[in-house]
Amino acid sequence: MRILHGCKIRDVAGDKVVIIKGKEGMDLTRVVMLNKSAELLFEKLRLKDFSHKEAAEILMEEYGIEKEQSMKDSENWIASMKDAGLITE
Repeated sequence: MRILHGCKIRDVAGDKVVIIKGKEGMDLTRVVMLNKSAELLFEKLRLKDFSHKEAAEILMEEYGIEKEQSMKDSENWIASMKDAGLITE
C-alpha cells in the first residue's frame, strides 16, 4: 500500500487535516481530519510502500499497546484512509 502522492498534512485552526484536491475542472475537494495516531501513521508511512504489519508496529512502539490491539487499530486506520481515497494498493 502507499499513501496517495502529494498529500500533506495541514494545520487548520489547531486541527490536523489532509486536503485532497479534486481533478482539474471539478470541485471535488475533500478534507480529512486526523487524530494524533492517524497523523503519526500518515507521517511515518507517507513516502514509502508499507504493509498492515508495519503500521501496527509503529503503533506498538509509540503507544506500548499489545499486538492484537495495534493490528485492529491499524486495520481501522487503513480502512478509513482507503474510504477517504488516501491509500492506493
